Amino acid sequence: MKSLKLNKVITIVLTLVLCMSSLSFAAKEFDNERSKDHRVKLLPIVEKYSPETLEDWTEVLKERKELRRDLVKLHKSKKALVDSERKELRKKNNEYINELRSQVEKGEINQQEAKEKYQQFKMKGKGKRNSNYKEGREEYIKLRKDLMEAVSKDDGQNAKQLLDQLYVKYKESNEAIKGKLNS
Repeated sequence: MKSLKLNKVITIVLTLVLCMSSLSFAAKEFDNERSKDHRVKLLPIVEKYSPETLEDWTEVLKERKELRRDLVKLHKSKKALVDSERKELRKKNNEYINELRSQVEKGEINQQEAKEKYQQFKMKGKGKRNSNYKEGREEYIKLRKDLMEAVSKDDGQNAKQLLDQLYVKYKESNEAIKGKLNS
C-alpha cells in the first residue's frame, strides 16, 4: 500500500519536473523568436517609410548586433569577478540587516524604521544607472509601439518621424554599449 502511494507521488513529481522544463524551454524559444521577429520587421518598415535612411539603419543594426555580441563576451569573461563582487555585496547586505535587527531588538528603532532604512540602503547600491536604463527602455518601448501603430494606420509622415527618433535611440544605445566595452 505504501509503495503504491510512493509510486504515485514519484510519478507526479517526475511529470511536473518534465512539464516545467519543457515549458521553460518553450518560453526561451518564444523569446528568441520574438526578438528575431523584432529586428526583421524593422528594416522593411524603414524601406517603406524612409528608404533614404535604409543604408544607415542597416549599418546601425549591424553595429548593434556586433556590439551586443562583444558585450556578451565581456560579461562572460568578467563572470568570476562579478561573482566575487556579488558575494561581497551579499555579505555587506547581511551585515547591515543584522545591524538593523540588533537596533530593533535594543529598541533604538522600530520595525517600520528598519524597513525604510533597509530600502534606502538597497537603493544606494542601485544608483542612477538602473533608473536611467528603465526610463530609456520605457521611452524605447513607447517609440516602438507608436511606430507600429503608425504603420498599421499607414501614416507615412508619423512613421518617418518615429523612425528618425528610434534611429537616434539606437545610435545612443550603440554609443553607450561602446562606452561599457571600453571601460
